[in-house]
Parts: sequence; C-alpha cells; structure tokens
Amino acid sequence: AKNDNFEISEKIKQIKKSEEQIKRNIKQIATLENGLNVYSFQYKSEPTIYVGFLAHDLAQNSKFKHYVIHMGEGHYAIHYEKLGFQTITLKTWQQSGVNALKNSKSIASQK
Repeated sequence: AKNDNFEISEKIKQIKKSEEQIKRNIKQIATLENGLNVYSFQYKSEPTIYVGFLAHDLAQNSKFKHYVIHMGEGHYAIHYEKLGFQTITLKTWQQSGVNALKNSKSIASQK
C-alpha cells in the first residue's frame, strides 16, 4: 500500500506540473457543496480569465478522479461534460455565480 500512495502522489505532481505549464494566475475563489474547489485562471496563451477546476484537485479525490483525462505528453485535462460542469469566464461567474458553471445538458449537474 505504501508503494501505491507513492505512485498516486507522483501522478498528482505530474498533473499539477502539466497545469502549471499552461495556466497562470491560478486563484481559488470558492468551494462547492460537493467539495470541489473552484479556481480562476488564465491560459498562458490568452488574456481571458476563466473559472473552473484543477485536474490535480480532482485526481486527489476518489469521487472525482475518474474525470481526469491523460492527454498524452504529460498533459492532463478534466472531462467537464461528464463531470456536469463547464469552464466559464470570470465575468460570467461574477454575473451568474455557480449556476453558470453547471452544464445544463449534463445529467450529473442536475442531481
């Protein structure tokens, strides 16, 4: 079991590193009732500020880790649609709050 924990923590580090390579100005702005932390961030390639989740947060939670996808070449992503959410802009978050994060097409977000 000790080896399993080591492998899990190494994977979390890899996921966090992959996020830090593509995102900047990452700030936690809320925590949802289900325990997910909500963050604002920018992709390094653009000025827009987005609101969403971080893959390494989900990967550490047994309830959400299966929503983290390995994209290859050390990059990870979140399957937002299956999770029942969508990434939104900070402006939309400020106007509509947590409901704007929920993907209306998803069954999971309606539970």
